[in-house]
Amino acid sequence: MNQRNIEEIYPLSPMQQGMLFHSLYAPTSGMYVEQLTLQLNGNLDVVAFKQAWQEVVNRHSVLRTAFVWENLEKPLQVVGRQVSLPWQQVDWRELSTIKQQQQLEALLETEQKRGFELSKAPLMNFTLIQLAENSYQFIWNHHHLLLDGWSLPLIFKEVITFYAAFYIGKELYLEKPRPYRDYIAWLQQQNVTESEAFWREKLKGFTAPTAILSQPQITNKQSQIPSYDEQQLKLSAETTAALQSLVRKEQLTLNSIVQGAWALLLSRYSGEQDIVYGATVSGRPPTLAGAESMVGLFINTLPVRVWVDSHDFILPWLKQFQTQLVELRQYEYNSLIEIQAWSEVPRGVSLFDSIVVFENYPVDSAVRQLNSNLEMGNFRTFGKTNYPLTVTVIPDSELLLKIGYVCDRFHTDTIKRMLGHLETLLLNIVANPTQRLSELSLLTATERYQLLIEFNQKQSKILNSKFLIGECIHQLFEEQVNRTPTSIAVVYQDHQLTYRELNAKANSLAHYLRSLGVAAEVKVGICLERSLDLIVAVLAVLKAGGAYVPLDPAYPQERLAFMLKDAQLSLVISHSSLVNNFEQNAVICLDKNWEKVARESESNPVNRATSDNLAYIIYTSGSTGQSKGVMVEHGSLVNAYLAWEEIYQLSEQPTCHLQMASFAFDVFSGDMVRALCSGGKLVLCDREHLLDAENLYQLMLREKVDCAEFVPAVLRNLIQYLEESEQRLDFMRLLVCGSDSWYGNEYNKFRQFCSYQTRLINSFGVTEATIDSSYFESTNLDLPTDQLVPIGKPFPNTHLYILDTNLQPVPIGVTGELYISGAGLARGYLNRPELTTEKFIANPFESSKFRRLYKTGDLARYLHDGNIEFLGRSDNQVKIRGYRIELGEIEATLNQHPAIQQAVVLAREDRPGNKQLIAYCVARSHYKIEDSELKSEVSLFLATKLPEYMMPSSFILLKTLPLTPNGKIDRKRLPIPVQTETEPQVKAKNYRTPTQEILSGIWIQVLGIQSIGITDNFFQLGGHSLLATQVISRIRKAFQLEFPLRYLFESPTIAELSQRIEAEIKAGQKLELPPIASVPREGNLTLSFAQQRLWFANQLLPGNPAYNMPVAVRLFGSLNVKALEQSLNEVIKRHESLRTSFIEINGEPVQQIAPTLNLTIPIVDLREFSEIVQKAQQLAIAEVRQPFALDKAPLLRVKLLELGENDWVILFTMHHIISDAWSLGILIQEIAIFYEAFCIKKTSILPNLSIQYADFAVWQRQWLAEHWQTQLAYWQQQLNHLLLLQLPTDKPRPSMPILRGKRKTLILSKALSNALKSLSAKEGATLFMMLLAAFTTLLHWLTNQDDIVVGTDIANRNQAETEGLIGFFVNQLVLRTNVSGNPTFRELLAQVRRVTLEAHAHQDLPFDKLVEALNPERSLNRAPLFQVKLVMQNVPTPPLELPGLTLGFLEVDNGTSEFDLLLNVMETEEQLIGLVLAYKTDLFEDSTIARILARLETLLDNIVAQPNINLNALKEILSEADRLQQSIQEQEYQKTVGQKLSNIKRKSLKLGEKL
Repeated sequence: MNQRNIEEIYPLSPMQQGMLFHSLYAPTSGMYVEQLTLQLNGNLDVVAFKQAWQEVVNRHSVLRTAFVWENLEKPLQVVGRQVSLPWQQVDWRELSTIKQQQQLEALLETEQKRGFELSKAPLMNFTLIQLAENSYQFIWNHHHLLLDGWSLPLIFKEVITFYAAFYIGKELYLEKPRPYRDYIAWLQQQNVTESEAFWREKLKGFTAPTAILSQPQITNKQSQIPSYDEQQLKLSAETTAALQSLVRKEQLTLNSIVQGAWALLLSRYSGEQDIVYGATVSGRPPTLAGAESMVGLFINTLPVRVWVDSHDFILPWLKQFQTQLVELRQYEYNSLIEIQAWSEVPRGVSLFDSIVVFENYPVDSAVRQLNSNLEMGNFRTFGKTNYPLTVTVIPDSELLLKIGYVCDRFHTDTIKRMLGHLETLLLNIVANPTQRLSELSLLTATERYQLLIEFNQKQSKILNSKFLIGECIHQLFEEQVNRTPTSIAVVYQDHQLTYRELNAKANSLAHYLRSLGVAAEVKVGICLERSLDLIVAVLAVLKAGGAYVPLDPAYPQERLAFMLKDAQLSLVISHSSLVNNFEQNAVICLDKNWEKVARESESNPVNRATSDNLAYIIYTSGSTGQSKGVMVEHGSLVNAYLAWEEIYQLSEQPTCHLQMASFAFDVFSGDMVRALCSGGKLVLCDREHLLDAENLYQLMLREKVDCAEFVPAVLRNLIQYLEESEQRLDFMRLLVCGSDSWYGNEYNKFRQFCSYQTRLINSFGVTEATIDSSYFESTNLDLPTDQLVPIGKPFPNTHLYILDTNLQPVPIGVTGELYISGAGLARGYLNRPELTTEKFIANPFESSKFRRLYKTGDLARYLHDGNIEFLGRSDNQVKIRGYRIELGEIEATLNQHPAIQQAVVLAREDRPGNKQLIAYCVARSHYKIEDSELKSEVSLFLATKLPEYMMPSSFILLKTLPLTPNGKIDRKRLPIPVQTETEPQVKAKNYRTPTQEILSGIWIQVLGIQSIGITDNFFQLGGHSLLATQVISRIRKAFQLEFPLRYLFESPTIAELSQRIEAEIKAGQKLELPPIASVPREGNLTLSFAQQRLWFANQLLPGNPAYNMPVAVRLFGSLNVKALEQSLNEVIKRHESLRTSFIEINGEPVQQIAPTLNLTIPIVDLREFSEIVQKAQQLAIAEVRQPFALDKAPLLRVKLLELGENDWVILFTMHHIISDAWSLGILIQEIAIFYEAFCIKKTSILPNLSIQYADFAVWQRQWLAEHWQTQLAYWQQQLNHLLLLQLPTDKPRPSMPILRGKRKTLILSKALSNALKSLSAKEGATLFMMLLAAFTTLLHWLTNQDDIVVGTDIANRNQAETEGLIGFFVNQLVLRTNVSGNPTFRELLAQVRRVTLEAHAHQDLPFDKLVEALNPERSLNRAPLFQVKLVMQNVPTPPLELPGLTLGFLEVDNGTSEFDLLLNVMETEEQLIGLVLAYKTDLFEDSTIARILARLETLLDNIVAQPNINLNALKEILSEADRLQQSIQEQEYQKTVGQKLSNIKRKSLKLGEKL
């Protein structure tokens, strides 16, 4: 805005601050763009109408307001003196009515998406569309930052008043309105301390937002702005009148009742009593005179916290709630950002997800009251908020309810139901206001019928004679014996029985049992290993009329003893090898006593049991630690079988059933009756086969199994084997998977191994409801991959209900507890009447047939199609640091990682008060379980999909997950983590790119903290929305980049955000890099460009040690030399570059990779030398000066020096052609990892590398063949007419290349080091950029040249695959700066920053290709393009840690310098900046280098003191320092000479004596 047009500037209101942030966050979302449309009929004077609007805008300063925030501590609003109205007039009279409506909707959508440029007033525009001769459509778009709903009728009154005057040619004067700035001034006078205390107390103890629905939020951090929609519902005039009557009678407000109903709805939806939502208040303070007639944004959104006690009566609860709303009005002036900060909800988490807006001054009503020659009607308003749900209430003769919603969070049907539920609540409040809250129903009659009746109607065929006449399960078996007596009934290993043989054996044993007193309700224990005898025993007990009790021989003695006592078992059937378990009981040993049993009759005993008698008792785990016996009757088991028969179509053809479940698990009974009552063959599987997938599969093939029920753990294992062995399950007819949770991606995958005829079913059930209650199957491979497979719909004769805590049905999509009713319900728990009463309750929905409900404790919800989604146990939802977390959601995400076969997540609190998430993972077979790399990879994978608070603190890799005897995951046996602290992450100092360092500086400035890690979360460091706008503003300035605010929220760490910035820069310049693929090793492997340069350099100067890279590590402690050598060879095995040599074929160099290579580490004993360390350094220098022959691998030497007992130095020397500084870190780190493993005799623990350096070399040439011109174009322009830097040297430059060199070091003071870092951060620059600008200034002074060229190194590892590779990746960049025109240092720094960032964006062009393309004048005694270099030594260095050893580096100087001057910058352990200047001794004297470093320090001191100083002033300071030093040196020289003269003693001479 032109400064002369600025009327005034003042801060924003709290609501404006929030709206500004959300508008900047999603600038194209249409958020807070308000649209008002209306139809005008009559003789419209368009000129007068526009003039009226201009007059209103002139009257109200807020309508002429823009908003600025760039580079400001806080945003401001700027009022213009004059603005022109953006007015558009169009003629649509030739269009049809339908076409006009279509065009109108398209125009509205376009305008909303376009939004406004918030820094340019006015933030509104007008469109007048002529539809017919005297008919117009008027559109007013404006930003909500300017106005609230209260202001709209005030504005329209004025517009119509002015129009009426202008229409008849009159001028009109209205009293000047009170300006909006007066409200801002009033806000600044309010007592924040008092309001802070109020809000802290009001929100005390509330730590997580109220969940509206359990649909997962979008967690993809790259997500786009979600779409938005709106649904509405009008209450009838009668209902509205009844509400108004209740309001008057009970002295309530309509607002209180509607908000109360919304709070109740949220409570029902979330299952919570403590509810918080947002409410919009008018915000017009009664203490501000004339506030009710002011135009502007006064509204504020405040949190409303409601306690919903279902026992409360409606009216007293509503009155208390209304009192609470009135109380909030006293403190309505605080911003939501402030209130959130005072709450206990963690930063970065919304305080609420829904708001209620009560519009108590509708625009159309106000306008209808005005007299005008225009007829106005068909008012429509539309706007978006930043909340997932916005409930708008508009009072009228028919109360209007609208819900705006984010489409990615809610289905349209869900919102329509929600409106229906809100209406139902209001209707029920009016109908009976004296009832309790718990008695209010949400559901419409239609919904209630659907949930209770329609979803439970599958029972038609099962009500047949067998069930009605009360047959027992063994009778169904006997009927099958009659039908197929000679068919095979049961198989175990090499043994089998036909139906007739099995029945005969069971009959004999049944008669024998009866002789011992077994009859109805008599319980008989069966303790047998898997065998044919087991099936015989079960059938015999049932035939005798008794109930069998499974006793698993694998159970601990204590558990068996409890079961024997609890069930009062006087008789046990077993084998002689197991009788020691039952010394106090009568035992029938089938192996010893069979002769006696065989004497009994083989005929069917007369049935003496009924369907109401017990069939079996299964003991299940109890929450008290003591197992409980579930009593199942014959009728329930028969019902289950008949349901399976119908749904699984068991009787259509004989099937072969695989029996895998433990005998002590009720699925065993299911397997048995499904096979033996339908004529199928039952194949008993040894437990050892279950997780031996190969043997299990062979058994299935051998026995022709076509029907089986698996637990997910076993089926996963089998599918993995089939995948690896390329086999299938086409032969299966029925594949049931149940008894535990599994995921949509697994369902989709398992289907791929089956034929189209195979039915893949997820079964769900509980022991208390006889095995199975529901099932799910889908023929589509489109289940949501990260959600549990639905448990489907009920089996026939079973009813399922999802209820809230008041036993009321919950709506579709809302989480509740699952209850089961039907013929399958168990009798109850043995000897546990209290528990039976607690879990088996009266059925409030059915009084005749199914009179009881079983309370499962499982959370579930109905999907739209009537299927039920299982959401986990009610105790599997945890709360950590204020966040509600479903562990299943994390497990589902983990299971999406290709390396993870199975995962379980627990919330552990092994230390009181330190609750953490622990992930237990089983990796696929090609990953090693000790693989630390995998943990890191999985952690990074999760970080892209889950919010930070859902990230596990530790990852524990297991070979298998422990299972219960029933095949479920045994969470109690998962190991306690050795360390549950957050695993260490890379911290701040290892910035890998300038982008990361600049970002760190910006964050430090904005957040006001000292140190930031690249993985620290901005919001957890104290960042919030207003600070986020400052960060984005500085990013835009630093990188000259349009960067959306939402990127910071989607990528809240420096590591993530820097990737987004670099991706945006490269995308803008079309420099994206394709992935690197592995290439075949046949044929000649080319060199990378950098390798080719070094190869040619070696041809020119053979045996030159300048490219030898040394590192010497000092080790104190007990060294395992064998493990060290093994480790070295493992690293050589991993990295091809360490096995690479370079040979010449047809005049061209190629890489030659040795398939294997082993190094032996020679040991040099130095213990006899007196100056051991000096001797070690001499050997190290000699080692580094020893040349390599590039055609002989390895180009790596390792030598071990023994200095004393437990004192060693290991020397590594590598040729630069296979390595760089980054690679040295990898070498040492991987040796350390392997060394630690070999010391404890473990095998290799690092995964295979996906690519090798040779792949990079091929990729580099292929990519550059297509893209190098794009990169080269930049460099050609940047380096056009490049001049050599003419450094003043002490000695003439030799004609041949001489690389002899030395180094001199300068450590800057702590004060100067900190000042440089602080100034860098403040200026949005890196420390490198700061020092380069200073070094450039120094070179300008030394050479008196304006065009300064400095080289630098860049790691050139832009892709994740290259980060872990040893190889020669480093590239050189040319940084050219022009210092002409006497710029200030700050201006020079800005230029250096721009040049550096541009160079980094074009870093992929190899330096050698650049030299070749530019073709500068070449000389043997100069490096091409630049002779001075500045390198920041910030390569990631691993911590030097080995078991039993203390490590440190030993400095080695190879005595060479490739460049005239090379300034290395590093940071010491004390955080001081160290400058190491390497120089050619054939050019410079030591004293000159000392002078250069001294002048550089002088320069830096002056820069931090006055960054706006110009370069000429800096040069004068340097020259003055030179003159001063020369003067001091001369004085010292004169002083020294004088001292020498004064020390000469007088001596008399004799005549003739010589002097």
